[in-house]
Amino acid sequence: MPGEVLDFVAGQLGIADPAVVKRYTERMKTKSDHQQEIRRKYGLRDFVDAEAELADAQLQRLKWFCWHGNVFRALQILGDLLFDLDVEHPPVEQAKLLKAVHEFDS
Repeated sequence: MPGEVLDFVAGQLGIADPAVVKRYTERMKTKSDHQQEIRRKYGLRDFVDAEAELADAQLQRLKWFCWHGNVFRALQILGDLLFDLDVEHPPVEQAKLLKAVHEFDS
């Protein structure tokens, strides 16, 4: 990080020694702790939680369309789910869900 930027950030945060800002990322937990504090303070949700809610809603719609015999629409939802869940490095839970959706698709 350029020294000018470091000085500016330190000044904005009221930190007398700008070198302290450089050490911010040395402890990985610090970053996640602060992210959690910010989410709590401003009522923000974790992206993974929002994605899980979206996937749950799609699964409910898939179930409804299957139950009511709308196979065409159910297959569309299934395709959407496969597309949405298929990311390069999914979390373990998402990988399990993707595997189950692939099995359901075949």
